[in-house]
Amino acid sequence: MWLTVGIATSGRGHILGQAIHYLCLQNRQPDELIICSPAEADFGTAIPADAPFPIRRITAGLGLTKQRNAIVREAGRSDVLLFLDDDFFPCAGYIAEMVKVFESGAVAVATGTVLADGIKGPGISFDEAERIIRLANGTRPRPEIHPIRHGYGCNMALRYRPMVEHGLLFDENLPRYGWYEDVDLMRRLAAYGSVVRSTAARGVHLGTKAGRTSGRFLGYSQVANPIYLHRKGTYDLPETILSIVKNMAANIARSLYPESYIDRRGRLFGNLMGLRDLLVRRIHPLNALRMDTIKPK
Repeated sequence: MWLTVGIATSGRGHILGQAIHYLCLQNRQPDELIICSPAEADFGTAIPADAPFPIRRITAGLGLTKQRNAIVREAGRSDVLLFLDDDFFPCAGYIAEMVKVFESGAVAVATGTVLADGIKGPGISFDEAERIIRLANGTRPRPEIHPIRHGYGCNMALRYRPMVEHGLLFDENLPRYGWYEDVDLMRRLAAYGSVVRSTAARGVHLGTKAGRTSGRFLGYSQVANPIYLHRKGTYDLPETILSIVKNMAANIARSLYPESYIDRRGRLFGNLMGLRDLLVRRIHPLNALRMDTIKPK
């Protein structure tokens, strides 16, 4: 089985270098690593000259969906295409366990188990991630495969052939950071096999805040993207409503005393602009690109 790892990155060379380091420590090496960035300068000194697997560097327009699509088009030899965020660090047995998942049956999408997720807080440091991974590498988890509705985009493995045969790509109407672009593609790919989570393929998601989109941009996406995907047919109405309400409620509740690492007021402003565009029937994910040019009254 040929397994390609794809990483989309932008301006985070110091983190990318650490991610590659953990790939080099895998018990079962990837057959290839494809890294996509908007600029050659982003690679910096992150690419080791002595990696135990081939590494290809490609460029594409800024945006997670654009960069991941460029990787899809370059991964022609793949049986499985494993997308990892540049701040997702896998435990040593991650790839070996993921290969077992795809060899076990008609799996179309698989995701691993996130031992710690910094996206839910201020982020996880390199030292803390190393500590968690070191402890995990010293244990043998009971390997279990659970059916799920969709995986987690920070670490998602996709069976490559149905993607090529049916022209399945990430939706580039979801700009920059994306927001639910992973759910959309996984739901479409689920028509060609099961969607599962492996308890034995483990890793740590740092949730690094550097390089992410602005609060206003994300706030608009929190409203526009679920509605867009519902109209597209990949997101149910109840989960669309729940997603919007849950994120707006969190932004409202924390806007008076926001976390230092989250622009709650910017997100709330973006939420309100999304609701406004919904009322006047012009809501679309790409409208988020103009959020940072609008001045609050």
